[in-house]
Amino acid sequence: FWDTNAGLKGTIRAITEHNKILYVATSLGVYYLEEDKFKEIPEIATESWTLLNYKIDEENSELLAGTNDGIYLIKDKHATLVHKTSPFATLSLYASPYRKGLVYAGLKGGFLVLQRKESNWVKINTEESVK
Repeated sequence: FWDTNAGLKGTIRAITEHNKILYVATSLGVYYLEEDKFKEIPEIATESWTLLNYKIDEENSELLAGTNDGIYLIKDKHATLVHKTSPFATLSLYASPYRKGLVYAGLKGGFLVLQRKESNWVKINTEESVK
């Protein structure tokens, strides 16, 4: 049983495993498990709602986190903001099973679409994503 004694803070929103590391999104940020203790992803100090383990190909994947600030890419226990969505929180992330490279982001008040282009995530027109 893991709780605040193990370094985990806030209300649990999402849990996933990425590259054999357990990640937890909470109301106070994103944490990863290391040696039976949870450590904060330092760049994400905001309410976090969702985690998406995005499969690039058979051998590679990327971890995305949806937060109050926007969508982060988590790599090597650090995060980079790939798209700012505030003041609209990113509540859900969904990888299209039909269009490789597309991720739909459910926001408080709408949604947007990100496309992975040459190892970068860029916002595309919503209309383009459904054609």
